[in-house]
Amino acid sequence: MRDHRVDRLAVLLAAPRSRRGAFRLLAAGLVGAALTVRLPGRAAALILCPERVPNPDYAPTTNGCGPSGFGFAVPDRWHRADFTGACTRHDRCYATCNSDRDACDRAFLTRLRKSCRRAYPGDSPRQRELRRRCGEAAHTYSTAVSDLGLPAYEAAQAAACLCCGEDGRGPKCGSVCCAGGLACADPASGQCGAL
Repeated sequence: MRDHRVDRLAVLLAAPRSRRGAFRLLAAGLVGAALTVRLPGRAAALILCPERVPNPDYAPTTNGCGPSGFGFAVPDRWHRADFTGACTRHDRCYATCNSDRDACDRAFLTRLRKSCRRAYPGDSPRQRELRRRCGEAAHTYSTAVSDLGLPAYEAAQAAACLCCGEDGRGPKCGSVCCAGGLACADPASGQCGAL
């Protein structure tokens, strides 16, 4: 089944390109996938951390469609359908501490499909066919994110979250980590106090 998905991705993304352009796209995608698989140690450790809170010093970034550093390789549009907003919101969802990856991915597909309906709203056979083909492209983008996006999600969570109880931080207290040596006095307000 995965081979079928890869074939569909190749056909949809390579069709309007020259062979050289398709090869560059494939090479950039492989390099991007290889780079995102190398998780920083912090991302791997964060997966094991049950006491995550938002990192107050983190400012999320977005890059449109495609993996960070290789977004140019994945088009932000499918003809008239603009996928940029869906991709940007997906990036922000991944970069929200403790976000549910599956929920981010489902919302991504929903937004991509809405982009297709906005771009091709008519009821003529041509509009229906373009909407259907756009929906196939949307599904391909969504499948790529679902199948290959875990490293990007984990890296975004590592940047967006802090792990309480590590690196000199104290226990979780509401949505903050207490400073080392302090205990959580009131979880509702995030107030920490002396042990």
